[in-house]
Amino acid sequence: PSAPTATPSLETAEGRTVRYVYTFPVSHRDRAERLMGGADALHAALASRLGADPGPPLIADLTEVSADHLGIASWTHLRVGLVQEPDFTRLRRTFAHETAHAFQHRLSERGTGRHARAMRFFTEGSAEWLAYEVVPGPEERARARRMGALAWARHRMRPEDLQDDERLRARYDTTLVYTLGELWTDALVARCGAGAVGDVLRASAEDVAGGVSPRVLWDELLGRVGCDLEAVDAAFAARVGEALAADPDAVAAVPRLGGGVVDRSRGRLTLAARLDRDLPEGWEVLAKIRSGPEASDTQVMTLRGRREGPRRVTFSVPTALVPAARFEVAFGVRDPAGHWAFFERWQPATR
Repeated sequence: PSAPTATPSLETAEGRTVRYVYTFPVSHRDRAERLMGGADALHAALASRLGADPGPPLIADLTEVSADHLGIASWTHLRVGLVQEPDFTRLRRTFAHETAHAFQHRLSERGTGRHARAMRFFTEGSAEWLAYEVVPGPEERARARRMGALAWARHRMRPEDLQDDERLRARYDTTLVYTLGELWTDALVARCGAGAVGDVLRASAEDVAGGVSPRVLWDELLGRVGCDLEAVDAAFAARVGEALAADPDAVAAVPRLGGGVVDRSRGRLTLAARLDRDLPEGWEVLAKIRSGPEASDTQVMTLRGRREGPRRVTFSVPTALVPAARFEVAFGVRDPAGHWAFFERWQPATR
């Protein structure tokens, strides 16, 4: 009964618990009721970790079907793809992640949005950290941290690369805000105490200096909660090292990739990626295409490759779908679970 069917019905029903009002497809009633049965407990656990009052009931739309995300949230509403995630534990974790976002909006009085350039990594990373705290998944959490740490090490990233969303978006895969943001949040809690996540959110609701760099803003926010940015960054660096050292064979097995456009004929664009080592069993090679750093995450096209040898993979896309004459491409590999990937830096290309 907990397994999703291929297509949800258009007919919907409503449900209610103390902390949520739900809309769900009637074709997935059993799965929805199972989720609803534990939702208030997740809500209470998140409120406790954030030192927050419960707040008003949240409107939870469980009919979401999107190619871009499993969930999305605002101050009082959240949408979660009840159908898209086959693993029920991950579904509960996504629900917790989106509920955490609703708390963030309220506790920060939308400060996370006003300071999005500096705080996006923390907004997504702390929601991910909270979700793992209330819906544990040690192995998946370790894999996520390993992939984030791998990108940090291979790209020789610095704290300002993560803490400045414009800088991150221009150079790297933006999903690093989840993996590295979660790891940074863990360092924050270790250095600043169990209530640090909620304290930072409340501090961001207060007046802070406008027009300052993300680094300066974070120095001010942590100062307001009695903590030190350099100390948190040092704890984060140590956790990156721990994530890489926990399974060095798994780290060494992830290929580096290079390549670019190799053919522009017959109305199609062909790209080729070269791997510097054999691909681990079950992994897939991907290519992302975007017009440039200004493109939103929903405007990024992801292609799956076709193997043409042990270390060569090609990608084909109609030229008309390429967003601009000059565009950017990033090659990457994704683990067999289909959740976390390592991507090389964005590189320029022409149609």
